[in-house]
Amino acid sequence: MFSDHIDYYYQAVKPNFEEYFELSKTINEVGGNQLPDAAMKSAGSLFHFRDHLLSLYGDSFSRKYVASLCSDFDIVGDVYNSTKHKEISRKERLIQGSTSILKGFFVSRFKDEMGIYQVHRPAVLIKPLKGKEFDFLKPVTNVYNFWTKFMYDKGLLEKVDYYTFEGDSPVSRQSVPKSLDGMKTEMPRYKKAEDLLLIIRTYDYINNKFIYE
Repeated sequence: MFSDHIDYYYQAVKPNFEEYFELSKTINEVGGNQLPDAAMKSAGSLFHFRDHLLSLYGDSFSRKYVASLCSDFDIVGDVYNSTKHKEISRKERLIQGSTSILKGFFVSRFKDEMGIYQVHRPAVLIKPLKGKEFDFLKPVTNVYNFWTKFMYDKGLLEKVDYYTFEGDSPVSRQSVPKSLDGMKTEMPRYKKAEDLLLIIRTYDYINNKFIYE
């Protein structure tokens, strides 16, 4: 299907990631499959991109080696593989399996001179074996940027676009898309509320981080 690694990057890695990244900023439906499907599609192309480089770098270009260069490669691999296997069996697994992938949304509270406002943002959430749940977009963005820089450094790309995960940063009232502004709309549409994970957090402007409830 793909003639070489450059073809795969431009026809799978890049467009699949960009679809997930852009959708995460605009989608206003919680509980549907559109965002999780885009997330897993991106994860699959990012994880399998290593396979397309084996012909250049050989068996030494192992999963363990790539993860030593970009630690988030392992979580992306575990999450993607959990869509095919109910449980992850590898010894160094970072998640239990398919039950570790959750549909949910953040309710993020901010404050400006006009007062308090909040943003509702749907997300694909991952429950790791250690630590608290996190937005899957963050490691996916890191792995995409890793592969992009890797290809550029090897002289395989002439132009690169890097992306910044902004889910841990404050959002100004003016920059909030209307569909995501909790002050302008009702809660996002949702399906099967009992299956959703709700994360409520308030931004601490003194320490520049979110405080989770």
